[in-house]
Parts: sequence; C-alpha cells; structure tokens
Amino acid sequence: MAKDGVVYEGVNYDKALLASLPWLDGLRLRLADNGPGYAPIDGMKAVADLLTTAQLQAPHLYREWLFVSLARLASHDEIAVKAQDIPEIVFSAKQDFFRQIAQLDYIIDETKRTLAEPQLLSVNLALGPQVPVRLAQTPEELARQAKSGAVAPAFNFTSPSPSKQKPSRDL
Repeated sequence: MAKDGVVYEGVNYDKALLASLPWLDGLRLRLADNGPGYAPIDGMKAVADLLTTAQLQAPHLYREWLFVSLARLASHDEIAVKAQDIPEIVFSAKQDFFRQIAQLDYIIDETKRTLAEPQLLSVNLALGPQVPVRLAQTPEELARQAKSGAVAPAFNFTSPSPSKQKPSRDL
C-alpha cells in the first residue's frame, strides 16, 4: 500500500524489507468505483507518517511492531499498534508523532529500569501529557516489589520552565 492509500500489487520488493513491515489491521478493502483494483484507504498518510517517524527516530521500537490498526482512525483520530512486548500502544493522529514516540521510549525504559518484571499491557499516548499505562502486575504485586527495594516507576513529562530551557538552534 502506498502512502496515499493506493493499494497495489507489490513486485520486486526485497523480501527482508517486506518482512520488516508491520501488518495493517482495522481496514476494509473496497473495489474501486472507476476501474480495476481497490479504492484508496483513507488515513494512510497519518499511518505512513507514524511509521516513518518510528523507523527513522526509534528503529529499536519500530522493529517490535507487528500490527498497525486503522480501526479507530476515522472515529477517534487514533492509530493503535500491537508490538511484540506491548499488546496495545495508542497514538494520536492529531499530535506530533516524534513526541509520542519519545514518550513511549521513555516509558519503556523507565519500566524496565524500575520494575523487576516490566510487562506493559497498554500505553495510551493519545491524551497528550496524560499517558495512561496499564501494567500486567497487580497493585499488590507492585507493592511487594516496592517492599523488596524496587521502586514503582514515576513518569514525568513536564517540560522545564522557559527560563531553564536551553536555546535551540535550527540547522
């Protein structure tokens, strides 16, 4: 499928490249009204932007992605991803994908650093600075880990005050 949503038969693509692509889910192929083939899939530009950003900025995360779902794109402007270790990651199609991927990377690193068995079941990045995270451990299990010396992860996404920010340089 092309970035503009056009479905086509892929010919002469490298097998390793094809194997590295996540599967698309949550869409319905319809025959084109004006000729042979399929009608373009709405929302593929947003999906392509997400995939490109992840592939370029966080390839270690992108390699883990198995499925990308468009099921909630039209109704909620959300793209859901199923990764090898995280069953559901929700991105907002209306927000900056780079920032959302950076938040996801931080959450994954922080849970691995602070929890003995970090199993993320769900990360919802679609709510801006409020990022609901669902862990496989129950509150009781997390409390036992805390008693044994492990610290529960505390995620802080607040940006520094303007006076403390370093000046940025555009290249």
